[in-house]
Amino acid sequence: MTMSYQMLINGTLTDGTDSIGVINPANESVVAQCPVASTEQLNDAVAAAQLAFQSWKNTSFAERAEKIAAMNAAIAANADELAAILVQEQGKPLEAAQAEVMFSQMFAEHFASMSTEPSVLMETEDQRVEIHRRPLGVVAGICPGTSPLLITVYKLAPALMMGNTIIIKPAPTTPLSSLKLGELIKDIFPAGVVNIISDNNNLGPAITAHPGIAKVSFTGSTETGKRIMASGAGTSSDSLWSWAVTMRRSCSMTLMWLQPQRVFSMPHLLTADRAALRSSDCMFTRQFMTICATP
Repeated sequence: MTMSYQMLINGTLTDGTDSIGVINPANESVVAQCPVASTEQLNDAVAAAQLAFQSWKNTSFAERAEKIAAMNAAIAANADELAAILVQEQGKPLEAAQAEVMFSQMFAEHFASMSTEPSVLMETEDQRVEIHRRPLGVVAGICPGTSPLLITVYKLAPALMMGNTIIIKPAPTTPLSSLKLGELIKDIFPAGVVNIISDNNNLGPAITAHPGIAKVSFTGSTETGKRIMASGAGTSSDSLWSWAVTMRRSCSMTLMWLQPQRVFSMPHLLTADRAALRSSDCMFTRQFMTICATP
């Protein structure tokens, strides 16, 4: 029996208009059904995030940090289940999944300890220059299949600490840990502050071109990054200069590439030192880098 998951939109757990099976790459079994959001549901999430932003931006850093701490407590209380979900959706070893849950908490704790109080850039007898940082509004976090829970938290925590609201869209191949996180934090954050939706690779263009989204934080392939740049700029040009001049919203991107590996028949590898194998984590566990862009 496969498990079913729901999205978090405006503080409510919601089914999609369709669903897809999530496959465990270790044995190619379908481990769960993932909801597929429609464009209308994306619009609902953006509208909820915009409304929630009007009050969330006025909360104090202490209030925001308290909510992040409550999220961390929920992750800690459900660490075993989250690790098991990561094993199923990624096919990764349990030890690596447990480490991802732990690092998710560490990053959230780190961001919760930060603040962006005004700082003095220059002060003289006749002038004083201060730096004030303001939230942008609704942030969209588009996450890859690499360390899905970690990157979700890595985008979510700093965005919220800055006073933004957020919409998270995990990769359709590994959406389950992010959707589970949405279930755990449903009653922690005010409705609309955090929205987590999933798709079948059909909502990316609608997210990046959405007029209600002030910033896109993307981690993924270089080719997809180019399309996001073009979408945000309202042009099909691949020119970085053209994009920089015409970009309508802020965008943070970390781009990666897959690195295929070939392993030859070498019996002595079986007796290789464990430490040496662990140092090649990218090659022997997930076949790609674990990198992420913060808001």
